[in-house]
Amino acid sequence: MVTILVGILFYLVFFFISIIIWNFYKPKGEIKPLLISLIISFIFIYLFNIIKNYYFYNVNIIYSNTLSIILYMAITTAYILTFPAINILIPSFKILTIINTKGPLKSEEIIEYFSASELIDSRIEMLKNDGLFDNNSYNNIGVLGKIIAIIFIIYRKILGASIGKG
Repeated sequence: MVTILVGILFYLVFFFISIIIWNFYKPKGEIKPLLISLIISFIFIYLFNIIKNYYFYNVNIIYSNTLSIILYMAITTAYILTFPAINILIPSFKILTIINTKGPLKSEEIIEYFSASELIDSRIEMLKNDGLFDNNSYNNIGVLGKIIAIIFIIYRKILGASIGKG
């Protein structure tokens, strides 16, 4: 039980750090603030473990702490992977909202509520703000962009989803 609580505590540290970053620094991008929150929370966990192991060195505590860190990493990874979906307006949700407020509509009428700027331009700007393009050019993906793209390609392959569709 303590293992689960410590893992959740570690995640809450990450979560509160990310809230502080979003509310006080108002970053333009998504990925950099999440990575900064992750690094700061790792530093907190590292310091916590040093202090804990100094005063309570025990093999069972180390095992329990390792499980707590695995739980923390699982929850944090799930949060980071779902954050873009939470942060942006999802077209499916917008369609549901439109139909809920306007009543039954034809496909052509629903499409009129969307603009290219809303769907594509805003996402390109967000990727640019995160530094995922090489030299802020839209022609080349930077190193971080390539790493993230490879991770998501592998992730989609594991899930059995096709690449470039979704």
